[in-house]
Amino acid sequence: MPRSAADILPSTSIRIAVLALIVGFSVLAGGKPVDAAYLDYVYVDSNEGQASGGHVGLAFGGQIFHFQYREGGFLLPVRHATGAFERAYRVRENRNLRQHRIEVDQETYDLLRDGFNAQYFESEVLLSDLEELRAAEARLVSTDTVSRGQPLAAAGYFFADRADPDLGEGDEAKTAAKVPAKISSLDELSDHLSRRAESEGRPLQPEVSFPVQGAAGELSSAQMATLRSLQDEFGRQLGSLKASSRPDVGEVRFVVLARRAVVARSLSTGRLHMLDVYPDEAETIEVAEVHARGGRLEHLLAVTETELARGTDALHAGQLPSESDWSRIEDAANRRREILRAMDQQTPLRIVGPRMLPGKSAWRTDLEGGEAAGPPQATALAENRAKQMEILQQLQEQSSYNLITRNCVSEVFDSIDEILAGPSGKDPVAESMARLGGHVAGDQGFVFVPFVSAETVAGNLRVAETIDLPSYRSQQLANVYEKEGDGAAVYFRESNTLTSTIYRYNAEDSVFVFFTDDVVLARPFYGLVNLTAGLGAAVVGLPYAPFDRGRLLMAGARGVFWSVPELFFLSFRKGSFFTVPSPARVGAPANS
Repeated sequence: MPRSAADILPSTSIRIAVLALIVGFSVLAGGKPVDAAYLDYVYVDSNEGQASGGHVGLAFGGQIFHFQYREGGFLLPVRHATGAFERAYRVRENRNLRQHRIEVDQETYDLLRDGFNAQYFESEVLLSDLEELRAAEARLVSTDTVSRGQPLAAAGYFFADRADPDLGEGDEAKTAAKVPAKISSLDELSDHLSRRAESEGRPLQPEVSFPVQGAAGELSSAQMATLRSLQDEFGRQLGSLKASSRPDVGEVRFVVLARRAVVARSLSTGRLHMLDVYPDEAETIEVAEVHARGGRLEHLLAVTETELARGTDALHAGQLPSESDWSRIEDAANRRREILRAMDQQTPLRIVGPRMLPGKSAWRTDLEGGEAAGPPQATALAENRAKQMEILQQLQEQSSYNLITRNCVSEVFDSIDEILAGPSGKDPVAESMARLGGHVAGDQGFVFVPFVSAETVAGNLRVAETIDLPSYRSQQLANVYEKEGDGAAVYFRESNTLTSTIYRYNAEDSVFVFFTDDVVLARPFYGLVNLTAGLGAAVVGLPYAPFDRGRLLMAGARGVFWSVPELFFLSFRKGSFFTVPSPARVGAPANS
């Protein structure tokens, strides 16, 4: 369905993630199944907001693919770790999940997994190209282009902004460091400067790394031994890059060099150091706004510290981290530092997607001469916009969104058919019957409705097992009943947003009083109370609109909208959680 909780899920440096393949890291969160091969069709039930009618995805062990609405009206594949997907929907968006495990042979598992990966990377490359073209367009029309230069991804770990000062010809070492005249593109400049950084043994720039404070940053002898092995691994990866012919290999070299340097600093000090991986222009949120959404910084801190501890424990156990493992440690350490800073100084908290990757840019002016020799600005601008239109047209033809004919459900099944048909044009229906035990067409009846698609999968494909994964509130409510009993007093306390010990009002939710997802007969009465509360909030919010930007008015109006179905025994709204006290264990059986 359109844009959903996976807004939690990344819009970071895609190129680095893809390029990491060069240096031998695995980008796959899951591996091949061991004893049996299962595809997991995951249905996410409804809640107010985006994807209100539900959502679906197809999981392969530790990774899940689903389709999301992206800028420009495009429905494109997205890939995330299944744990992150479940935390987003089961915890933050408080939705129930139903997982149909489809038994397949190893060949089918690999075929479909690789096919979805190929689709994902194809669209990410197009989006990355489009992003670069738009950045180039902005530089072409900017009056500050000449003075500021152009951003060189990941170069900021070793180089400052602007070009190096003019170097005298008499100093052979300095002359060798000058940018050769033949370099005329950012990729060539990145390759040249990254090779310089490696050959000169350049140190990291100031303030691009930091020590992990407290006990979390103290390194044991076992962790030091693992880091020494990781340092050697980074050296091997740098050696493999020497013969690489990829035009954008310089960016990867910068990242590997920076990671090796920060590991060396950790070993020399006995304290874990990390790169600063926050993007240059991250959005921020006031601490008061975090509280208004029902969040608590101490809860966010607990989550990041748990994630960081998981990574450092693995180092202590002697497990050499993969690229994905190391980036998780980087990400957790950076978030922990940011949260501690916000708690200590009450300054705005930077917010980013689910995983940050190293990419600190340096604005370089080394190419001013090369740019002057290029095409005139008007010509370059026209060529740039023509390329953008070409990519947009390709995306429009392949991925235009339509609620019924092309949505998150239909794209999953259409993709399965396309992959099974293959380049030779096999019959996808026959292939599906043989490989999956049946066939589901994306345009079949009401299959485009997420919950209908889940029932269709259960009835038509080779489903070996169905697993119901309760939402965060449902899970916590069961725990409360187990500890305190399910008497009337406990029930009524937890049945509403005013006295619940589980739910804290989130300003992103509509105004409502009673939860209705766990009752049926009382739902119309509860819905009437919720409807009244929504109307009241809208009335009160109207005169306050100039002061709170209409937040209370809109929350009340949404409360009215989502309360109407409750009068007819239907429930869509469940509330959401900006943060929770501790990271919920939301994993399900996986193929890895």
